[in-house]
Amino acid sequence: MNQIFPPPAIDPFERLRATDGLLINAQRWRVTQEYHRQRQNFHFQSLHQPGIVTGLGVKIITERAAVPGEYKDGKSVQLQPGLAIDLLGNPIVVPQPQNVQIAVEPPQTEPLTVYLVVSYRDPEDLAIREGQEMMREQFRIDVKIEPPTDLEVEVCRLLLQPAQTLKLRQPADILSPGYGNLDFRYRRSATLRAKETVKIAQIKHEDPEHDRNFINLDYLLNGVNSLYPQLQGIEPVGLVNWTNPQLQEYDLLYLTGNNIALNYQELEVLKNYLATGGVLLIDLHPDAGAAIKYVAALAERELNSPLKTLPKRNYIRRQPFLFARLPLGGLQQPIKMAVGGGVVLVTGDLAAVWGLDDDLSLSREKIRAAQELGTNILHFAFMRRAIARLQGQV
Repeated sequence: MNQIFPPPAIDPFERLRATDGLLINAQRWRVTQEYHRQRQNFHFQSLHQPGIVTGLGVKIITERAAVPGEYKDGKSVQLQPGLAIDLLGNPIVVPQPQNVQIAVEPPQTEPLTVYLVVSYRDPEDLAIREGQEMMREQFRIDVKIEPPTDLEVEVCRLLLQPAQTLKLRQPADILSPGYGNLDFRYRRSATLRAKETVKIAQIKHEDPEHDRNFINLDYLLNGVNSLYPQLQGIEPVGLVNWTNPQLQEYDLLYLTGNNIALNYQELEVLKNYLATGGVLLIDLHPDAGAAIKYVAALAERELNSPLKTLPKRNYIRRQPFLFARLPLGGLQQPIKMAVGGGVVLVTGDLAAVWGLDDDLSLSREKIRAAQELGTNILHFAFMRRAIARLQGQV
């Protein structure tokens, strides 16, 4: 799952002013060291995202393992040496294997997810022996049933079965772990911070076809990470209606169906949303003539942004991927696209080609072309919202 961690706080730095005759005591020395540490962490937070750097594997402890007897209980693991970095840029260094007991009571009615996490420990916060000059930065290992906090790095998780005593075992398929299996699919690697981020949602309404492409929005967000790493889609994809108070949090709203109509209140919400730099992507079948005419009239009469066939120099046609002829849509016909302000009308069911079709007949080239155009639309949404923020509209 793609998660965007916050950048560092916009706070000025303070450092010790050195002058001749300045007495260096322990307090002033700590201030000097803390300044350099804050600058280093600020640099990491500005350009990177937290996660695992290397190692930190986890293996089940067996009866034959050379460990103390209390860890041969069938529910203990050994954390392997490795490195991670937390949100603040603090290094988490595990130099030696660590034995860990999964001391969690089995759930009674519902499955329970258990997380194994590591975190940084500042030696200044720990008990130190009198006269000790050197301090080693420490780490902490926790087994918990709540999702990791921003300052914790997950190394693995496991799912406990209701009313069953925990017994760790190897999965039949390591990419599809089940109950009592170690699950590594949600580990996060330390990486560069994406320059652009976009958050999207599906608009739900009375038309039963309103969510026909919902799963394909997720396919698009995952594809963006490989196609254009500078842009990162924030998961999960939202499913909202026009009255949702969190609507403004989304950079792009996706709307589809055969019958589309907005009442007065919904229209006002849309106007406010577009005024803050949001983008409404309306994706229709070519044979949805009434809906197409309605959207065109809505854009011209109510939103004062008449729809125009995608211009040659529009962001959607040019950035980051260049398009002359547009790709095929869900009916295997070239799509048509028109833009007016923050409204993008696609005729051809583009989102149907962002994922897998029922009979797996779509070629890789068709999916790739559709996802590249989808990436351009997401980039367009990011640009509109980013400029609106710079202008103080958000």
